[in-house]
Amino acid sequence: MIYVNNVPNFEWILWHTGNSDESTSGCLILGQTQESNLVKKDGWVGSSVSAYKFVYPRVRDAILSGTKVTVKYVDFDDNGDNEYIAVSGREPVVSTSPMDKKEAKQKTQVYDFSAVPVFYGPFMYKRPMQKHKNIKLWQKKVGISSDGWFGRGTEAKVKEVQKKLGLGETGLLDEETWKLTFAIKEEQ
Repeated sequence: MIYVNNVPNFEWILWHTGNSDESTSGCLILGQTQESNLVKKDGWVGSSVSAYKFVYPRVRDAILSGTKVTVKYVDFDDNGDNEYIAVSGREPVVSTSPMDKKEAKQKTQVYDFSAVPVFYGPFMYKRPMQKHKNIKLWQKKVGISSDGWFGRGTEAKVKEVQKKLGLGETGLLDEETWKLTFAIKEEQ
C-alpha cells in the first residue's frame, strides 16, 4: 500500500481498495467509478481493485526513482458543512513526498503487493486443525516447518510476524498479515 506522509494533523493514511466508508477509516480508496455521497448516503467507489493495480505501480516507481510525488486531495462533494471544512478549510489537503525535504527523517516504506499469492483464508488454530496449501506456502515464506497444518507453532509464528509488522497479535492468519508477509518492502 502507499503510505502518505506529511499530511497536517493526520498519520497512517494509506491508499487501498474498497467500495464505501466501511472500507476505510479515512484512508484514500481508489476507484474508476464513483457515486457521490450527496446522491447515495455513504457514496460508492467502483472498480477499486483495477484502479489500484493501475495507479500503484506508477506511483511506486516514481517514489523509488526519487521523483517528487505530490498528492492533492479534493472533496468534490464538499457542500460547506462537513468534516472536510474542519480539517483543512476550503483548500484541499496537499501531501508531498519526503523527497521534497532533504531533512526528512522519516523513511517511507513502499510495499509492492503485485506478486502476492491469492489468499483463501483466514486460517486459525482450532480443532480439527486446518490444512491448506496457503498455510503451507505461508509457513515456507516465514521459515518454519511447512506441512500445511495450522497448529500451535504456526499460531505462535503468526503472532510473532504480526508483532514485527505492527499489527494486532491475534494469531489469525488473515488477509492483512498474508499480504504484508508476501509484499516486497523497500524503504526510501
